[in-house]
Amino acid sequence: MTARCAAMPLPCPASGSGRRRGRPSRLGLYRNEGGATAIEFAMVAPVFLFLAFVIAELALLFIVEELMDRAVKDTARLVRTGQVHAAKMNRKEFHEALCRNVIAFLDCKSRNFYFDVAAYDSFAAIDSTPPLNKGGNFNDDGKTDFGGPSDIVVLRVYYQWPTSPIFGELSLANLENGRRLIGSMAAFRNEPFAPAAPGARGRAAASAGAGAAAGGRP
Repeated sequence: MTARCAAMPLPCPASGSGRRRGRPSRLGLYRNEGGATAIEFAMVAPVFLFLAFVIAELALLFIVEELMDRAVKDTARLVRTGQVHAAKMNRKEFHEALCRNVIAFLDCKSRNFYFDVAAYDSFAAIDSTPPLNKGGNFNDDGKTDFGGPSDIVVLRVYYQWPTSPIFGELSLANLENGRRLIGSMAAFRNEPFAPAAPGARGRAAASAGAGAAAGGRP
């Protein structure tokens, strides 16, 4: 301790410290970690949110496909059990019955919705090719052939699901128009039901409508 420091009323710094009061060391500034968490979050948050949105859209798509399968099976039961034959349904009436089973996620009245019902001679002859042209549009309005007793019938339903373009390479689109084609098919053999009696259209139509609303797997 120097003589000058001993004469002062305030305590002196320890000998050899080499630091002056009120001046932060350069090493102390380097070790300051204040705000590091905010910076790290700003770096990770965009990637995390991006993946979260991708997972959410994929989960919603899985839910829609599962519910579409259920709707197709419930509606196919109307054909298999002969209810559409007893009610003498046309394409428009069958479309309405199908829409009652389709969930609210799908707009069954839009051009993105497609269905057809066709009878085949054998299960090997079933055509499962999606009815799309090169531009991603549906080729036609679909067939409407419910077959007869004990006939092999196939009900196909397709929908062009909208996807988000912000996902880039992770987009779920599989069509050139930026949408994803989802579909469901039910292949079955009609029951050996009896032909509808004349004048029974009203009673059968009411029964078919109630069955379409209630649902039930075949």
